[in-house]
Amino acid sequence: MDSTFEVSYEQRQGIATIRTDVGVIGEIVMDSRNVPREKRGGNASALLVAAALTCFCGTLREALEARNIPFYSIHARGKGLKKSNPSGAVRLTSLDIEAAVDIDDQYAEALAHCISLVKDCMITASLADGIKVTHSARRRKI
Repeated sequence: MDSTFEVSYEQRQGIATIRTDVGVIGEIVMDSRNVPREKRGGNASALLVAAALTCFCGTLREALEARNIPFYSIHARGKGLKKSNPSGAVRLTSLDIEAAVDIDDQYAEALAHCISLVKDCMITASLADGIKVTHSARRRKI
């Protein structure tokens, strides 16, 4: 099933606002006005890792719920590794996700099965496959 979605970005006076047409998310606001310039970077990398965590954990939750497996919580951490490429440009070179599901012992085997099903959720699989990216920029006339 093909589908499209849209995300917009607006930067004004140190405040960046990301808006989506996804009802659950609404807006993400990043306010850098009181953050020293040297600490302002890394937002996009953090959002990319957050997207991967959200996808992986959401897919895992759906696998558990589809099998009527009760759980108390899912906690996860993602770690991105940035390195300079041969031309000196910094790139995200790897992403490591660790998730833990708080679940009763009787469901441990079913959890292992669910984990094996979601190892390549849409976002992590797309990153691993190297998705097509296009971009352009132009002057906006006010």
